Amino acid sequence: MGLLKRLEAGLERVIDGLSARAFRGRLSEAQLLRQVAEAVAQVPVPGASAQVANTYRIGLHPDDLPTFAANLERLRDRCAEAVRGSARTRGWVRPLGLEIAIAEDPTALPGEARVAAAYEPRPPRVELVNAQSGRRVSLGAEPLVVGREPSCGLCLPNEGVSRQHARIELSGGDYVVTDLRSANGTQVNGARVVSAPLRDGDHVGFGPAVFVFTVN
Repeated sequence: MGLLKRLEAGLERVIDGLSARAFRGRLSEAQLLRQVAEAVAQVPVPGASAQVANTYRIGLHPDDLPTFAANLERLRDRCAEAVRGSARTRGWVRPLGLEIAIAEDPTALPGEARVAAAYEPRPPRVELVNAQSGRRVSLGAEPLVVGREPSCGLCLPNEGVSRQHARIELSGGDYVVTDLRSANGTQVNGARVVSAPLRDGDHVGFGPAVFVFTVN
């Protein structure tokens, strides 16, 4: 590198440092989300095809973290949306088992989000999320019975829900919802079904109660 290039690089570092100090503690949510989106990358995996990074560690300067402390859960959700959106824009598959961690990082500059992206093999998290309340129910290897009875794995104390309304279980690698002869029926994306496989983003209705089937 020539003398002029070194001087330019040094001047840029000085300006960056001055700018960071001038805007101390002014990291906005939009800036943070942009930096997270820019960090999305495909990671080589030995013996397999490259995978989209599914683990993001976000470090914030001690003066910036309090700005977001009251809404960290919401911010993590927004960061996850930014990751998925960035992957989708690049034509990559959505990262499975996505994990976002936000913490204080004394080495980060004020106004800067330090984002470390990596791929860690982990099973996807499958959930039913109530479309109104946001209540989350995890799905696993065991069948989940949905109904009004307290003994149901997902108890919905609503007169529009039958005592044992529906069952969700793994079948051939897919989660399948089966109506248990309920009075008001089970719907997938508004269509009444007897039995149907579920896909990420499907809206599943048990009478008046609607949940979103999510695979993360």
